[in-house]
Amino acid sequence: MIKLYGIREILGVCEEVKEVPKDLIEFAKTKNFRSDNTEKYKKIKPLVAKNGIEVFRGFTDIKTIAQISKTNEEFQRDIDENHRNKIVSYVNKSSKSDIYFPEVTLLYSYDVSKNLDELECLDYTIKDLKQINSMETAATMRTFGFAVFKFDIEKDKKLYRLDGNHRIEALSLIAEEGENRMISFCILFVPKNEKYSQEHLYFYLLNSKALPVTSNKIFDLVTKADANVLKEFIESDQLLNTLKNTQEAWRDLNEEEKQILISVINEILNQKFDQSIVNIIKDAIYKYCEYKHDNNIKCSLLGAICYLKYKYDRLEIFNKQLKLFNKWIKKFNYNLDNFKNFADLYESFNSYIKTLERVKHIFVAMEYNEIYINQYKDSIEKSIHRIQGINKLHNFNLMEIMNEKKMII
Repeated sequence: MIKLYGIREILGVCEEVKEVPKDLIEFAKTKNFRSDNTEKYKKIKPLVAKNGIEVFRGFTDIKTIAQISKTNEEFQRDIDENHRNKIVSYVNKSSKSDIYFPEVTLLYSYDVSKNLDELECLDYTIKDLKQINSMETAATMRTFGFAVFKFDIEKDKKLYRLDGNHRIEALSLIAEEGENRMISFCILFVPKNEKYSQEHLYFYLLNSKALPVTSNKIFDLVTKADANVLKEFIESDQLLNTLKNTQEAWRDLNEEEKQILISVINEILNQKFDQSIVNIIKDAIYKYCEYKHDNNIKCSLLGAICYLKYKYDRLEIFNKQLKLFNKWIKKFNYNLDNFKNFADLYESFNSYIKTLERVKHIFVAMEYNEIYINQYKDSIEKSIHRIQGINKLHNFNLMEIMNEKKMII
């Protein structure tokens, strides 16, 4: 049995303490100790949160953390050995007194039908300690939320690592060499049932910016979440809310296409957000599906179409620009995957559009003679056509300079 000591706390909306908690009063009564003085209690704990997620925070050695936790392979990426080795190098090369690591975050799932106080693994420290000098000390410990988390590695499932996976792996390697470092931790207690677990939610909250969570799990938040529990959260998150209101369009996309969709939506949302985003994304997905049905195209075109629709919202202009975009890609054989983001791709395409707006004149040096002009005009225009190519991606015009001068005279 492994025991972790720390503090139980609720991370929710807090307010100034106005009364001593009833559970503390009841506890004091059973110990024949009076602890209902609000002002005295407020000096120990001036603020309290009455709702929110409950966490358990404390300190222990890295070997223990590694022993009781694991990577959730369903949600997270594989360990990046280069990143892990950089952490090892940082520890080995730094002064021992200067090394700092933020706390690692772990997740413990429990049956939603149970109350946290009913869990055998979690209890207040005062019940675990056999000797306490005074009841006032016990009440103070209860006030601060001092608790013990008991973990049976033979029976219990390992905790999932929400944040700090690379730190744990790196420090575990160092511990194998004899340096078992102390580390701070935070355990989130998350209810789950057979239909749905809020594990998805917390992996998303902690990792969505760096996108280590697979797109399937982000889409699961939208499609499988309990509407009553997560409705407000999804509606307040721009990405999830956009996905929720466009799910009829993306429902049949594959995993790679969904990942691209998340990337382009995030890119657009970083620039603007209004309700028109939903219709833009819907129209773009439907247009992409039309193209996919008729042509052998890459998934990355989905992102390009979404971004073009965002830039050219009017349907007739969008369709015109999309046709031109496809001609541009085919003519110059561009690989869409080589562009860092869709904004860069659009800027390259937009620069090309601007060149098309400029008419290029071809000067043919030849003796001016109307017979010659009529005789060679067809050949010159055929040459221009060949330069333009089948996609007509260059705007050339044959201008008979001498003929115009003659007309001016």
